[in-house]
Amino acid sequence: MKHEFDTEIVVVGSGATGGWACKTLVEAGIDVILLEAGAQPRAQDCPADWWYEPGSRLESAPSPNGRQFVQQTEPAYRTSNSHLWVDDVENPYLSGDGSPFVWLRSRSAGGRSNLWAGQSWRISEREFAAPDLDGFGMRWPVRYTDLAADYDEVERFHALSGSRDGIAEIPDQIVHSAAVLSDAERGLVQAVQQRWGRKAIAGRVASSERCEFPGAGKWPRSSSLGSTLPAALASGRLKIVYNAVVSHIDTDQAGARVETVGYIDAATGRESRIRAKAVMLCASTVESTRILLNSRSPRRHAEGLGNSSGALGRFLMDHTASFAVGSVPTGGGSDESTFHAGANGLLLPRFERACGRPDFLRSYSVWAALGRPAGNGANALLVAVGEMLPYADNRITLDPAKVDRWGLPVPRIECSLRDNEKRMQAHQKSTLVEVARAAGMTLALPPVGGLPGSMIHEVGTARMGKEAASSFCNAYAQSWDLPNLFVPDGACWTTSAFQNPTLTMMALARRSSSYAARWLRSTAY
Repeated sequence: MKHEFDTEIVVVGSGATGGWACKTLVEAGIDVILLEAGAQPRAQDCPADWWYEPGSRLESAPSPNGRQFVQQTEPAYRTSNSHLWVDDVENPYLSGDGSPFVWLRSRSAGGRSNLWAGQSWRISEREFAAPDLDGFGMRWPVRYTDLAADYDEVERFHALSGSRDGIAEIPDQIVHSAAVLSDAERGLVQAVQQRWGRKAIAGRVASSERCEFPGAGKWPRSSSLGSTLPAALASGRLKIVYNAVVSHIDTDQAGARVETVGYIDAATGRESRIRAKAVMLCASTVESTRILLNSRSPRRHAEGLGNSSGALGRFLMDHTASFAVGSVPTGGGSDESTFHAGANGLLLPRFERACGRPDFLRSYSVWAALGRPAGNGANALLVAVGEMLPYADNRITLDPAKVDRWGLPVPRIECSLRDNEKRMQAHQKSTLVEVARAAGMTLALPPVGGLPGSMIHEVGTARMGKEAASSFCNAYAQSWDLPNLFVPDGACWTTSAFQNPTLTMMALARRSSSYAARWLRSTAY
């Protein structure tokens, strides 16, 4: 029987992972249709005073506009980039009772890669194997060595700045240029060595320079619009459908393979479908999970598409975080990069022992930006970023009554800090006080703990594993139940680690897409 297809594979979402999926697939000779919920980007959509650039103009906090009341809680939100964040009225969601979750997101071409600060860290083997070391949770089905080549390729392409430091928990990376540190940051490097005998290392950051790819316009190399997408479009194998709000995925009659992707035109409300040999969800952790849950069918997928294990929607994680803002004496001038300027800053890796032996599982790091304007008179920021453990009842479900502008059920996001995370957060606050003292930093307020979601690092709701009984997908982010369905964005993560996740998300997307291309070439339709 001959099957007719509109394309070989549909990729949903044009952010960091979707961009790498498209680039990898077309380079392997695969024809791709990319569905993007946002509109086609225009030159004026890229802020003229791009806020990753050194010396970019700082703005005071914008006045509440009534439509972005969640998005405006993010420090990176500016009047100049407000169009890159979602409208919270059109795109509502619900949090669990007594456990607010801050869902910060974008529905523009390029997704949150347009708003990425570029911090790029590999996850070490210790983090991949953490459940074996402390007995909590399920180990990843991949090891560090499985991702090394993909890390290499992503780092070369995004031209990281930083240094090679020889620290096992922060594996050395391919860096294109040296880091730029402020005087205050260089002083903290020395203070950390003297006080604790530890290294504070320069941040490793994806380049925010304009890319050389035709069609990249003014978008920075750290965003998919300035890198992976124009590279993929140049192949002639990629077609992008904008304003395509994906509603669900249909299977064949047996429920054994995905067959079509349904979407709604965001502007007209018209419903359409695309028939493909395979589907790759890169819509972001929460959105990909919502699509899968909304694709339930009574025969084989009553609890969500591919959810025979019951893991779909569960084990949601975001980083456990604490923040401290203040000021340091500095002789630096106005040409120094701002906090949100793609600046390297410093990382104090696995710094949990600064204030004594911890009473919690897993680890955290401290990121420091010193001597850089941060707004409201502050020029110093410390952020502790720690691992959240995977709990089955930290989860995403669909609300049976509330819908968004397009009539689609909205997600209910339940994610709360447990005793382990609360102990970690208390430890983080003590550490931030000690680091501030070492940096000569005057705190504007005592350190505060962040709410789940505030780091924009959510992962884990369609986790990969070694067995179909306990996970949604295999080591290539390929669904156990439907072999032509792949979910290589943050949803496929097994644990959250403590490192910033975007680099690893892109490496996993490249690995999954390379495998998907081979799988498509070996599969008869």
